[in-house]
Amino acid sequence: MTEVIEPTSKTNSQKKVIVGDKETLTGGDYSILIAGEFSTVTGGKYSTVTGGIASKVIGGNSSTVTGGYKSTVTGGIASTVTGGYRSTITGGDGSTVTGGRFSKVTGGKGSTVTGGNESTVTGGNGSTVIGGYKSTVTGGNLSLLSLKWWDPKANRLRFSIAYIGENGILPNVKYELDNEGKFIKA
Repeated sequence: MTEVIEPTSKTNSQKKVIVGDKETLTGGDYSILIAGEFSTVTGGKYSTVTGGIASKVIGGNSSTVTGGYKSTVTGGIASTVTGGYRSTITGGDGSTVTGGRFSKVTGGKGSTVTGGNESTVTGGNGSTVIGGYKSTVTGGNLSLLSLKWWDPKANRLRFSIAYIGENGILPNVKYELDNEGKFIKA
C-alpha cells in the first residue's frame, strides 16, 4: 500500500508515504515516511522516518529516525535516533541516540548516547554516554561515561560513572568495567 500527499505550495511542503515490504522511499521537507521489511527509507528536514527488518533508515535535520531488526539507522542535527536488535546507529549534533542489543551506537557533540547489552557505545564532546551490561564506551572531552554492572556481593545492579579528564580517564579511548565496577581500557 502506498499513500502520498503532494505539496500544496512551495511554502507548505509536506509528503506522507506509506509502503509495504521491499520498498525504497524518498521524502522531502516535512515528510513522514514509513516502510516495511528490507526497505531503504530516506527523509528530509523535520521528517519522521521509520523502517523495518533489515532496513537502512536515514533522516534529516530535526528528524525522528527509527529502525528495526538488523537496521542501519542515521540521523541529523538535533535528531532523535533509535535502532533495533543488531543495529548500527548514528546521530548528530544535539542528538538523542539509542541502540539495541549487539548495537554499535554513535553520537555527536552535545548528544545523549545510550547502548544496549554488549554494545559498542561512542559519544562526542560534552556527551553523556551510557552503556549496557558488557558494553564498551568512548567519550570526548568533558563527557560522562556510565556503565551498568552486576555486583554479586550486594546482589544488585549498579552503575559506575567516570568523567573524561578525571582519575586517568582519557578522551577517545574505549573503556569497559572490571569485576569490581572500575573503568579499565578495553
